[in-house]
Amino acid sequence: MSIEEAIKQHDLKDGNICKAWESFEFYSKLGDMTAKYYKGYYLLKNLMKFRDNKEDRLKRAANLFKEAADEGDMMKAQLRYANCLCKGTGVIKNSKLAHKYFSKAADKGSLEAIFNVGNMYYKGIGVNKNVKEGIILIKSAAYKGHAHAIKFCKERGIPL
Repeated sequence: MSIEEAIKQHDLKDGNICKAWESFEFYSKLGDMTAKYYKGYYLLKNLMKFRDNKEDRLKRAANLFKEAADEGDMMKAQLRYANCLCKGTGVIKNSKLAHKYFSKAADKGSLEAIFNVGNMYYKGIGVNKNVKEGIILIKSAAYKGHAHAIKFCKERGIPL
């Protein structure tokens, strides 16, 4: 099955994730970055109930996200890798590097990434604290309907 068909199966509520996994694994060996991203996603979420230990599985997932983020310049992979770096999932926690990857995804239009970059500026996580810049970015995500950004603004009395 092609990558496109595998993604369709992945996205279907009752899709055949076993066949999708086989395709992602096959195409990732050929160097396909989309396949590597999805392979990392399956490892992260343990969708195939992998038998390897959790730590090794998460390391593999983070490495695949990084590869797809860097070589494939994929927004989804940049966002996933940034989240891994923020939480220390499969990698050593690194807020400064997480900010870099969130920024890459934000530049591509990811509302989640825009919110996260804003939040990092607002709180001074991985960057010098800059409340004004943080509010601008968070409000930008809120204006475009990002639920966490809207909630963040409401909780802090930031007018929208």
